[in-house]
Amino acid sequence: MGRPLNKRYFAKADVGPTVAGNEIQVRFYDGAPGAEGFIVKQRGTRKFVVSTTGDVDKTYDCVLVAGVEPNLLTFGQMLIFVKADDDEVYTVSKITGRKATLVKNDIGDNIYDGKSVPWTFSADLGHGEYVQIEEAGGDDVAGGGDDFTETAANVPDKITGVTLTVLSDTSIQINFTVPDDNGSAITYYTALVDGINHAAIGGVNLIEAITPPPVTLTGLTASTTYAIQLLANNDIGTGIPSVAVSAITDTEAEG
Repeated sequence: MGRPLNKRYFAKADVGPTVAGNEIQVRFYDGAPGAEGFIVKQRGTRKFVVSTTGDVDKTYDCVLVAGVEPNLLTFGQMLIFVKADDDEVYTVSKITGRKATLVKNDIGDNIYDGKSVPWTFSADLGHGEYVQIEEAGGDDVAGGGDDFTETAANVPDKITGVTLTVLSDTSIQINFTVPDDNGSAITYYTALVDGINHAAIGGVNLIEAITPPPVTLTGLTASTTYAIQLLANNDIGTGIPSVAVSAITDTEAEG
């Protein structure tokens, strides 16, 4: 299996990582995916006995996998993360006492994908000569180690806090809480009026993201009830619609 990992990079299950040590951090499935842990023993090239940080004495047999998000791990799988000098995070498909084979994480350019690179605990990586491996921290406390994980961007969260103010017989002001963009900047908002994309917000179909709330919906019909929803959009896609809020345009409303 090549040169195995030195036992000094492991920790005893009943002790856990220590402040003075350099124990490799792993992420694995301990009943829930993505749990922080450490290596107790190496059984083969990709087979390890691991334990959850902060969970004394309990061990799990795991196989090293790569290219998987921590929250998608299943029983018996584990990940090791490293950071390269391109400031990208990679998972490891194979690790020996000296080198790690890197697998891209689908974020960034990932120029070291597929390469076998010497690893270290130091943040001094030279010019691509080393990658930094996650260290499990000390005192067997979850969250005390390094955290190199990257989460793939997703569509924005659902918009909340939508309120409506009738300004005139043809316009309604919309206020709302800007949602989390989940790693990809919000590019615009879409207004649904009675379930249909409305075509008169600032003269276009969309509320531009640079326009902070509140925004005004125009081109409406007097004395009409409208159910309004908002959706946030980014380069990944469109979030789910907000809860519908209704208002009636009124000729006596004050602008």
